[in-house]
Amino acid sequence: MGDLDGAIADYNQAIRLTADIYYNRGLAKQTKGDFDEAIVDYSEAIRINPKRVSPYYNRGLAKQGGDST
Repeated sequence: MGDLDGAIADYNQAIRLTADIYYNRGLAKQTKGDFDEAIVDYSEAIRINPKRVSPYYNRGLAKQGGDST
C-alpha cells in the first residue's frame, strides 16, 4: 500500500516484542535454575534492545546463580 513509515513502525514494534520474548524466556529459565541458558536469552534481549535495564540486571543475577526478579 506504499505506507513505508507505517511498515517500519510495525517492524520496530516486532523487534521490541522479540526482545521481550527473549527476556521473559530468560526469566523462566532462570527461575528453573538453568542459569547458562537464561544468560543466553538475556544477552539476546540486550543485543536487540541495549537500553533496557532489566536484562542486564537479571543476567548479572544469573551469573551469580541467583533468583530472578
